[in-house]
Amino acid sequence: MSLTFSFESRFSVPVETLFGWHEQPAALERLNLPWAPFRIIRSSRSIQNGSTVELAIPLIGPFTKRMKVVHEGYEKGKRFQDRQISGPFGSWLHTHSFRADAENYSILDDTISYSLPFFVPNTRLATAMIESELRRTFWYRHQIVSRDLESNTPSPAHLSFAITGSSGLVGQSLIPFLSVRGHRIVRVLRSPITSSHALWNPKTGELQTEPLEGVDALVHLAGENIAQGFWTKEKKERIRASRVDGTRRLVSALKTMKNPPKTLIMASAIGLYGPHRSEEVDESSERGDGFLADVVEEWESAAKDAEELGIRVVCLRFGVILSARGGALATMLLPFKGGVGGPLGRGDQSMNWTSIEDVIRVIERAALDSTFSGPYNVVTPSTVTNEQFTKTLGSLLKRPTFLRVPAAVLKATLGEMAEQLLLASTKVVPQRLVASGFKFTDPTVESCLRMQLGCPPLDIAG
Repeated sequence: MSLTFSFESRFSVPVETLFGWHEQPAALERLNLPWAPFRIIRSSRSIQNGSTVELAIPLIGPFTKRMKVVHEGYEKGKRFQDRQISGPFGSWLHTHSFRADAENYSILDDTISYSLPFFVPNTRLATAMIESELRRTFWYRHQIVSRDLESNTPSPAHLSFAITGSSGLVGQSLIPFLSVRGHRIVRVLRSPITSSHALWNPKTGELQTEPLEGVDALVHLAGENIAQGFWTKEKKERIRASRVDGTRRLVSALKTMKNPPKTLIMASAIGLYGPHRSEEVDESSERGDGFLADVVEEWESAAKDAEELGIRVVCLRFGVILSARGGALATMLLPFKGGVGGPLGRGDQSMNWTSIEDVIRVIERAALDSTFSGPYNVVTPSTVTNEQFTKTLGSLLKRPTFLRVPAAVLKATLGEMAEQLLLASTKVVPQRLVASGFKFTDPTVESCLRMQLGCPPLDIAG
């Protein structure tokens, strides 16, 4: 039995612009779902007739199912189709239709004709479950397209970016975003894959500089994960070495280049401020106390040495980056989904957060806008307490959140890391970012979590 699902949205861009976005080779990666990401096994990176894509689709836990589709029915500016060759469905034909709607507006309609796998009973419940997944999928995808086409910098100059730490949480989202925006990417890796990548050994400082000559921006994201594992003496040394020593060696290598990057954008942290329970802090505030404050101060100082080369240095002080693909939110999801999530300690500590979507947009803005220089707090203006965040997450997951985790338990199991990252309270204000005119795409924690978890508002019918 053949079934049909459709989802339609209106965009405030000409139809040629909307269609052109989908023709970008990285468009499929950009549309990957954060709560259930697929893996691209092979791709022609084209929507022209005859091109193919093979994906590993997540099912339950670690289990995946391969799906191979071929593109057909291509009409430039009007439509293209994906037809399943092999995969989880009995049949699958996805038609992407584009049409103009008044001047400088356009409509995207995603219509899928499909039949259920042979092992799934053809019942109303099975159909409802699949259509629910399709609805949240295409709501998310249309939101991403809309945000990219109607963002802070709708018509960017095409730049070249070199990126360290590109396989990390930020890098995985940043590369597809910059690619669909028309920028050129050079990944800086320990083991280069192709000639378009650059070799870098952060422990020795050895850097293959040729691919980096003349790039517009070097985005430095590499570093030991500070939120993972007990802060032993060895762990703290790895954190410091990967950030301070790694950055110092990177800047030293830049000094050997004939045409070094014009801008160095460095991932930093709001840990510089330490705990300030009763007052707000901004970029002009003095540093605080503690291990993280020491590391961040040395870290940023190492990056600022690049200014001697005439490089514009931007230090992005990140708060908690919310992404279902990894980091703090991904760690929380399992206990929350199991109904055992709850506030940490008293729950009244401030949580300075930002969405992964706003992080990647700030990075692009920092490269494009020559007025960006020095430190910027990358957190949303709408700070929430840990308890407020907990209640919002539990509400969207439809799970209880009454099981509070005592501070003593956190300190006993995670030690200093719990004290500085989970229980300390500091209200950080993104004063310079707001003054720059940056518009947050996820201004509230609810809007961010809806995107990351695929929870469309109730009035979204498709």
